[in-house]
Amino acid sequence: MTRSAAAQLAMMMYVGLAISSLVLPWLCSRYGILNRAIQVCSFILVFLFGFLLWGPKIPAMELTLLLILIGICCGAEMICFTGALLHTQASNSGVTIGVVNTLNMLGGAVLQQFIGFCLDKRWAGTVDAFGVRVYSVDDYTYALTLLLGIIGVCALLSFGLKSKRS
Repeated sequence: MTRSAAAQLAMMMYVGLAISSLVLPWLCSRYGILNRAIQVCSFILVFLFGFLLWGPKIPAMELTLLLILIGICCGAEMICFTGALLHTQASNSGVTIGVVNTLNMLGGAVLQQFIGFCLDKRWAGTVDAFGVRVYSVDDYTYALTLLLGIIGVCALLSFGLKSKRS
């Protein structure tokens, strides 16, 4: 697969995220299913991401759909902000959103470092014509299994969410 094709496929996760970032909070608010949506999205995400890592090689069209679905499930991140706001006073809403966003960004920053460390640990020493490190599919599967584990832990922790209506 060319780099541009891979980039276009990866962009499909953002398409799914953009869709669910708008639709999921509205649905959750309308039907009062905030916690349930977080739980369902996180468990579906574990399944889809696991299939992406360990499933069979699939054609580009099916991979496009899979990545859009993964992006849609990642939209549960947006409703976590809403959930945090439901458990705080209006006067503290700015601080609450700031803390949630900080933890969100911190988690991503730390996790990227660990995934990079895992990739470097498995690197065979090959580089492409531009001097960029080349990793095998197994190397990526190994490194991204860490992310799948984190998502799995979050899915299990979602059962501890307290319900509160706005």
